[in-house]
Amino acid sequence: MSKQLKMIWSLMILAAILGLGAQPFAHLMNALVEVSPLFYLSVFSAISVVLFLAALGIGFAFVSSKKIKDIQFGVFFGFSFLVGGITLFWIVFTMIHWTQ
Repeated sequence: MSKQLKMIWSLMILAAILGLGAQPFAHLMNALVEVSPLFYLSVFSAISVVLFLAALGIGFAFVSSKKIKDIQFGVFFGFSFLVGGITLFWIVFTMIHWTQ
């Protein structure tokens, strides 16, 4: 696996961990500095989405500059949609649950 591909995989895995762990992270941060768990959830969710988009954008840049192969990026792209969809579903589900 090339260095470029490892970098975009790392970004995406970090985004998934941050997105799926947003609820416990929000509770932890709220225990340290009491603002609102929903505020922290929103911040962690926004960072997660930005990291997903950055990983996809950097991946497209590496494909266009021929630093990674099209098939490698295709596998990454499919996996990122799967993991990104699960993560974003969990974020939306948690936000809806907390606002009720």
